[in-house]
Amino acid sequence: MALFLGACNSESSTSDTNIVVEEAAVLLVKDFGKNNPNVQIGAILTKSIAQGIQATGNLIIPPSEQYSIHSKSGGSIQDIMYLPGDYVKKGSKLFVLSNPNLIPKQRILLETKSALNLAQKDFARKEILKTKNATTEKEFDEFFAQKELLEAKYKGLKAELELIGIDIEALEKSYNFQSQLVIRAPHSGFITDLLVQKGSLITAEDQLTTIVAKDKMSLELHVLSKYIPLLAKNQEVLVTIPNSRDSFRASVSQLSSVVDRANGTLVVYCKFDTKAIQALKPGMFVDGTIEVDNREVKGLPSDAVVKEGEQYFAYFVEGPQLVKTLLKDALFNNGFITFSNKIPQQMVVKGAYYVE
Repeated sequence: MALFLGACNSESSTSDTNIVVEEAAVLLVKDFGKNNPNVQIGAILTKSIAQGIQATGNLIIPPSEQYSIHSKSGGSIQDIMYLPGDYVKKGSKLFVLSNPNLIPKQRILLETKSALNLAQKDFARKEILKTKNATTEKEFDEFFAQKELLEAKYKGLKAELELIGIDIEALEKSYNFQSQLVIRAPHSGFITDLLVQKGSLITAEDQLTTIVAKDKMSLELHVLSKYIPLLAKNQEVLVTIPNSRDSFRASVSQLSSVVDRANGTLVVYCKFDTKAIQALKPGMFVDGTIEVDNREVKGLPSDAVVKEGEQYFAYFVEGPQLVKTLLKDALFNNGFITFSNKIPQQMVVKGAYYVE
C-alpha cells in the first residue's frame, strides 16, 4: 500500500491554477458515495440570494453644503457670537465689525439723494415749460442729463452700502450713520473653525469661519471594481461605526464613472435616509454593506470549496480526472460562492475538505 500511494504522489502534476488528481484517485472518487457520505458529486447549484457588498468609506460634506464666511468690507472684529462646534440658524448674527470709513459714503449717499430730489423737481418744471415752448431743447436736455446722472450715482451708492450691510432705511429716515456691520449666517449649520479673534483687522478677502450643513452629510464608499455589475442607484446601505453598536440607513445616490487605478475601487456616494445622525461626524471612517436585490445565481456552498489564503478552490470532474481548480472572481455571500469559471457538468458540491 505504501508503494502504491508513493506511486500516486509521484505521478500527480500541478499548475498555477489546477491540481490534478490522476486516474488512480479518480477511481476512488467513484466510490465516495459509498466510502465517505460526507462527499457529494453533482451539478452546480442554483440559489436565490440577497448579496451584501462590504465596503469601507468616510463621511463627507459636499462642497455645495460648505460655506466660507467673509465680510463685505474691511475693518476690525468687535464681537464674536459663536465658537467652533456651535450650531447656528440661517440669519444668525456671527460677528460685529467696526469700520469708521463707512460713514463718508453714507454722508455722500444722503447728499446725493437730496440733490436728486431737487433735480427731479427742476426737471418736472422744465417738462411743463417745454409743453408751453418756454424753454429751449438744450436746457431741457441738460436738466434731464443732470437728473439721470444723480439718479445713477444714488442707486449705485445705495446698492454698494446695502451689499456691505448698511441699513439704508434707518439711514435715510433718521440719519442713523452706522460704523458697525453685522455679519450673519447665510445658511443653517455648524461652525467648524474660527480664524479671527476680537480686535483682528481684516479685509474683504479674509475668511472668518466656515459653516457646514451637517444634515446634508453624505457617505463616500470605496467598492472593489469586481462588484460594479451588482451596483445600482437607490440600493439600501447599512452603515456601521467601528467599535460601536450604532447603525444607520443610507441609499446609493450616485456612482463614480471612473475606477481608481491605484487601488481598483469605485467611489459610491450615498445619502442618509434619516436625520438622526448626530453621532456621526464629518471625516469619520465607517463600514458599509450595500444590499443587492435578490437574484438567481449559480455557485457552490461553502463546504464545497477549499479556501487557501484569499483564494477559493473547487473540485471539477473533467473526464477521468478530478481537478482542483482556482475559482475566478469568487464572491462569497452568506455561505454561498459564485465564480466566473466555465461550469463543468459535474463537480464536488459537498465535503470538499474530505477530498483533501
